[in-house]
Amino acid sequence: MLQHKALLLAALGMTVYGQQGMVKARQVDELNRVTAIEVQDGARISEGEFFGKMRQSIGLNAASDMRAMREISEGGSRHIRYNQTYKGVAVIGAEYILHEEAGAVRSANGMIVSDLELDITPNLSERRAFDIAKRAAGGTGFKWETEPELFSAPEGQIAIASKVGSTNARDYK
Repeated sequence: MLQHKALLLAALGMTVYGQQGMVKARQVDELNRVTAIEVQDGARISEGEFFGKMRQSIGLNAASDMRAMREISEGGSRHIRYNQTYKGVAVIGAEYILHEEAGAVRSANGMIVSDLELDITPNLSERRAFDIAKRAAGGTGFKWETEPELFSAPEGQIAIASKVGSTNARDYK
């Protein structure tokens, strides 16, 4: 029994050490959020594995995930931009970009909003939000109204956003 416990602890230690050993360098911001990671030379972590293995390191909580938004390939490298979602809703401005060479992530940078605890139930109807946005735009005679055969009205989308310029979780609604 003692040997089994020692073997289990050794295996757990290797897993933790292996994950820590994957990061060569990291950069944090004033709120101690990881904004950049450089992967250790020789470490192999694929795009599909990155957020699973680095989830805790970069501050993704259990209710948050990352959704691929777009990809750029150039000179043998790929750059994949991800957007954070919270309970399935996009978090505006919370993005991470993975930089991949030869099928392995070499570095990543961006900003994750950690510690989100929000009720994501909308408190405005889509129609009401649209009317408020239209009034705030201050225009008259929008193209979708004056030329409906050529233009369609914008569609609403629920999203989580912060006060202008803030990246603090408490300022997101």
